Amino acid sequence: MKRFQLLPQLALVVAVVYACSDSMAPANAHSSLSVPGTPALGQSPGESPPPPIETSVLVCTAAGCAYYSGTYFSNGSSAAAALAAAEVGDLTLTFSGTAWQRIDKALTPNSNVSANARFKVKDMQTPTGTGTFIINNQKIVVVNATAFVPNPNCGLTGEPCALIRFRYTLDGVLQDDEGTALSDNMDTCVFIPGGSGPGFISCPGFE
Repeated sequence: MKRFQLLPQLALVVAVVYACSDSMAPANAHSSLSVPGTPALGQSPGESPPPPIETSVLVCTAAGCAYYSGTYFSNGSSAAAALAAAEVGDLTLTFSGTAWQRIDKALTPNSNVSANARFKVKDMQTPTGTGTFIINNQKIVVVNATAFVPNPNCGLTGEPCALIRFRYTLDGVLQDDEGTALSDNMDTCVFIPGGSGPGFISCPGFE
């Protein structure tokens, strides 16, 4: 898998969030996100709310990485958030000043995900996360989210949607490292056959 570059603006955000943390992401996890500017969750009066975006989500932990489908939304208006949550049929995602990433189903063999898997952030400072992932037949339970960095350019070719970090247990044991979830617009992604293997999903924002 290719790594993507972390621009100075996001590097500063992540550096502040993790200045006091000794944990490290797994070696095979994507650990940076290309974001050209400061995320803007607000909305001008009278402006139509953006629709939810169908995404491909790459989740990486000590158990390895797996691809999932999901739905992403980012907007500071509670009314817009309510419309988006209603559109995907999950009103628990609705609250003011929010961005969220819901995980819907596994796209990688030997993987699965619970129906309640989602990550949310309020006012860019209170990330939350819940859900259970199966990666390489190992059980990962999200303990809490530690960072959620939304990208205001999500949906543009080459731009990822969000970078998320979370604490988790692996087969019941709390891990020292953190898991990552990186989402990108599904419309920009293509499936690459893996020959005798399962293949993988290639998204511009993952590179």
